[in-house]
Amino acid sequence: MDTVWVDRLPYAPGPGLVFKPVYINYYPELFDSLRIFEAVDFDILLAAHGIHGTGRGAIGTRDSVIEYRRYNEALYARILEAKAAGLGREQAMESIELPEFGHLGMYDKWLKNNISGMWRNIYEH
Repeated sequence: MDTVWVDRLPYAPGPGLVFKPVYINYYPELFDSLRIFEAVDFDILLAAHGIHGTGRGAIGTRDSVIEYRRYNEALYARILEAKAAGLGREQAMESIELPEFGHLGMYDKWLKNNISGMWRNIYEH
């Protein structure tokens, strides 16, 4: 599985990078896809990106998919709220916090990049 990150935030390029990613995530279609995946009967998720999160590896469960979707949905909602309040991408990066997901690996290092990347996917592609 190459869509879900286990026990950590997904990687997103930093706000200063000027290259366009090869892929674009479409929201909220991504959430719908993850819900479909959540409905599949499985016990073990083997993610495609090496050691994740707190170091237990790239092996997760259905709960990993649910947590990943909830994180992305929460971030999406906060970005929409920031835009509706008249904030720009840089201001959103400084103001959005998701402490309920602070236990996820790379939260402190990648949250701002996730905000920037999702903002670009929603508003600038």
